[in-house]
Amino acid sequence: MIYKKNINIVKKIEKLMKSIEGLQAVYEDYRELRTFYDSVEWQSLYKETTENNRLDVLDENQLFDLIGQHNDCLGDLLELSATMYKEI
Repeated sequence: MIYKKNINIVKKIEKLMKSIEGLQAVYEDYRELRTFYDSVEWQSLYKETTENNRLDVLDENQLFDLIGQHNDCLGDLLELSATMYKEI
């Protein structure tokens, strides 16, 4: 039973590492997205958006939610990292 539990933990850690790699891979895209949504170009495109002419741009609420989720994720990772380092 202990052997199975150890294998399960190893698989979970491997899955976690792949998730972290995925986060690292998309982080630059996230930074570019935030830069775009802080630009005059976004403001111009957003003003042009109408019900009949939907552009592929996030509205202010969607962007706010995305940034909030990102910040929550960072907070969770920092808290977990601190806990894990204390146990080393």
